[in-house]
Order: sequence, then C-alpha cells, then structure tokens
Amino acid sequence: MSIANLSVQTLRKAADLKEKIVALEKELIQILCSTAKNISTAIKQTVKAPRKVE
Repeated sequence: MSIANLSVQTLRKAADLKEKIVALEKELIQILCSTAKNISTAIKQTVKAPRKVE
C-alpha cells in the first residue's frame, strides 16, 4: 500500500495517532526518570544510613 493511495481522513488519523504515541512516549520517559531518581535516592539513603551494631 502506498501513502499516495490513502485518503486525507486516513492520513489525518495516522498523524493524530503518531502525535498520541509521541506524547505517551514522553510521559513514559518522565515516569521512568522519576522512578529511577527515586530508586537512586533510596539507595543513597540506605548506603549513608548508619548501621546498627548488635
């Protein structure tokens, strides 16, 4: 199938879908970066925390 054979409506739907995908990818990256920062912070706090001597 060639892009030349697609209707304007179909092309618009494809463009809209692509825009949604890009927005979702950006949101996913933000979530993953936030999670990674939280994990990194937790690890740093764990390493810095004094150990109890029994």
